[in-house]
Amino acid sequence: VTIDYDSLASLISSDTTFITNVGGGIGGGCDYNFPSGLDGQSIIHDLTSSNYTVPSGKNLYITHSSYESSSTWITVNGYEIIRPIESPTHFRTSPFIASPGDVISFGGGVPNFVHLAGYLADENYFAGCGGGGSSGSTSTNQNVNSINPYHPEGSSNLQYIRVNTPYTVPAGKTFYLSTEQNNLYLNNVGNVVEVIEEFPIPIQESSVLTWSGGGSLTIGGYLIDKGFEVVNYLGNNTSYTVPNNYHLYILGRADWITVNGTSLDTDIIVPIVLQPGDIVSSQKGFNALLIPN
Repeated sequence: VTIDYDSLASLISSDTTFITNVGGGIGGGCDYNFPSGLDGQSIIHDLTSSNYTVPSGKNLYITHSSYESSSTWITVNGYEIIRPIESPTHFRTSPFIASPGDVISFGGGVPNFVHLAGYLADENYFAGCGGGGSSGSTSTNQNVNSINPYHPEGSSNLQYIRVNTPYTVPAGKTFYLSTEQNNLYLNNVGNVVEVIEEFPIPIQESSVLTWSGGGSLTIGGYLIDKGFEVVNYLGNNTSYTVPNNYHLYILGRADWITVNGTSLDTDIIVPIVLQPGDIVSSQKGFNALLIPN
């Protein structure tokens, strides 16, 4: 007898009786979508009734948001963070993390409802997982498969910002850019930061973001203490070789890339993980992290 385990898992996960009686042990560990298992402390809140403040000692993992209007957005500490994608209801492929004391609200019109849903977990719950620990620095013992692409370096000590160009990333920090804008340049080179496919893209310390559209542009994202090394590859079809003992974790690319002579077009979704020794090139560039093996 041949067992299709994928189909079996799908049937079990949709069986509410099984989840209620047995599923308490599912999740937990480094599962960012269900950080405390299926019996974790869930949060469902309508932001039109009141703002939501993340309790002390907890992180809020926002897994879902629902809006009456696509012109509405969710803000964290006054900064626009979450917008609906294509429709007012958006299930996140990986959660957005809000830190203790963060105030979550909304902007854009006067909608009848702006719902968010997620889980509360202890602030240091994922300290042993890939992507950094409670100090904000990155552990040397990483597993590329356990990294949350929205917060590759963890969620501790991050600072949401909204700044005007030109903007220089402070020394000792990595800036994760969440603003998509034509004519946005990185170190005087275009294309590479114009397209954000799904996840914020990392910008290395001391890099300069400018806008060629005339005047100044407001951009947003978050700063975090530098952990992983950032690769902002600016294109022009020169080649980049992934160093020994590292994986290259690509979070954004402006166009197709070539890996070991094979073209990967834009239908290949990010993150793209390349192996030590892989040779990669791109006409328009990419943004990535080096993750120790």
